[in-house]
Amino acid sequence: MKYKQIADRYRTQILTGQLKAGDRLFRTIRDVTDADGTPVSQATASAAMDILTAEGLIESRRGVGTHVVYRAALSAPPQHVTEVLGDTNPALRRTRCITRDGETVAASISWVRAEAAEIVPEVNSLTDRMPGGWQAIYTTRTGTPLTCRLHSKEDATIDQEAAQVLNVEAGERGYTEVVCTWTTDDGTVLEVRVDTYKPGVTV
Repeated sequence: MKYKQIADRYRTQILTGQLKAGDRLFRTIRDVTDADGTPVSQATASAAMDILTAEGLIESRRGVGTHVVYRAALSAPPQHVTEVLGDTNPALRRTRCITRDGETVAASISWVRAEAAEIVPEVNSLTDRMPGGWQAIYTTRTGTPLTCRLHSKEDATIDQEAAQVLNVEAGERGYTEVVCTWTTDDGTVLEVRVDTYKPGVTV
């Protein structure tokens, strides 16, 4: 249904940082359009916005407009992440898209240790386009260099988180999963990042 497609489009833009907390989506519900920029009915727009409001991603105020309110927050990582982090405490979850030639080819979901997020609060909004990313800022502020260790898995099954970003069904096989762990010299893991590439995409 069209209202679900509109909600999916805005959700992806918010969760991947294209739209950030405080950004105004539109002034009135009549400004909502589909992916091609074509205006949609008020009923369709309202249904899409109701979904995003219920998910805590946006907020509408009369006379002000509809704004993004979602901010990445500390939450409990899944078990496979806590095993790598070596820490069961809440961590900062980041969600992004990896694109090539304007097309999304992978979902990138990472968990940053809370102590690192406190040192680099900008991690909440930085993108991979910034040279060095948050890791370079961390090294500048602490004097501690970080190392990225990679390993990959082919014919992986896409999980619910990555499937939501890529707008596909969870549980499908054929994806390539690349896991990067950022560690300090003493072996402390500060970030676990999982990039899930679409079938047929060269990593």
